[in-house]
Amino acid sequence: MQRAYKKFSFFFLMAVVAMSCQPITEKPNAPLEDANVRATEAGDYQIARNREFLQKERASIESYIKDRKWTMQRTGNGLYFQVLRPGNGGAKPKVRDQVEVQVASYLLDGTPIMTPGKRKVGVGTDSSFEMGFHEALLLMEPGMEAVFILPSHLAHGLAGDLDKVPPMSALVYEIQLLTIF
Repeated sequence: MQRAYKKFSFFFLMAVVAMSCQPITEKPNAPLEDANVRATEAGDYQIARNREFLQKERASIESYIKDRKWTMQRTGNGLYFQVLRPGNGGAKPKVRDQVEVQVASYLLDGTPIMTPGKRKVGVGTDSSFEMGFHEALLLMEPGMEAVFILPSHLAHGLAGDLDKVPPMSALVYEIQLLTIF
């Protein structure tokens, strides 16, 4: 019995080896190449849609600014800001500094997101605020009051905050930097 098992195993192994030596009749990369083409086309389509959205959002923000007769500056990341009252010339906060701010935020349509009030914030470390908010703080000095517009990619992005902020929404922040601790 054991000898028959050995013979069967030997012939089975030889058959597997022989079959693996057969020439390949179809192009081995054809499905992969087709998938890459489809992925590239889908990627190009998504890139085009994202560019279109960004152009519309930027036009919406710039229309909002024009309606209010603001003269805002724009950072390289797309954050818009206007200084309403200059600060006292002190040092600007750095990442990991603790600051106290007077802050309010709302959507471009005026819907309030954060009621005006004082907040203590860890610059760059407080996850209850958006990336664009932290970028805004880095531009301020104590005593400064400014208004900021965060495009959606600096606010809550594609998902919104799953509460008050809808997906892909820009936010307006009114901030006064009171103290750096």
